[in-house]
Amino acid sequence: NMEKALSLVLHTVTKFEGISCGGIYLLDFPSEGLNLICHRGLSSEFVAHISHYDKYSDRVHLVMQGRPVYLSYSQLTVNKNSVLCKENLRAFAMIPLYHYQEVIGCINVASHTVDTICSAVRNDLEVIASQIGNMVLRLLAEEKVRKRDEQLNVKTLHLEEVNTALKILLKK
Repeated sequence: NMEKALSLVLHTVTKFEGISCGGIYLLDFPSEGLNLICHRGLSSEFVAHISHYDKYSDRVHLVMQGRPVYLSYSQLTVNKNSVLCKENLRAFAMIPLYHYQEVIGCINVASHTVDTICSAVRNDLEVIASQIGNMVLRLLAEEKVRKRDEQLNVKTLHLEEVNTALKILLKK
């Protein structure tokens, strides 16, 4: 399933030099907001705070620009008493996920130990992100087909029950 596949990707990238945590967001097409699909290495309080960004938020605007962003957390405007500050993150990367030329989400990673993400890791993250988009759309299509099959099976069972009931009624 989607969450499991993305969790495996996230598990892999959090093993990269300097990366200790992260999350993968996908665009919710009806609302155009971003939903956190999976995360790793983050506190539950932090996750609750970052689990969704609405369409008009600065984060969604940044993602929809379609360019990777690499910052130290000191470069982000963060209230010193906020949940974001309490997480003690030092470096941050946001890499958009594409399907063809459409942004469909992003992978966010961060570090508790280094102030910048090295260029080799940046390259690796961008290569991985370039592959995730196609995987996500394929998994979404498979999920849609699976749901339609389930719906069709339920309808088939109901029709069989109606057919059986009609046969019984017609014999009387």
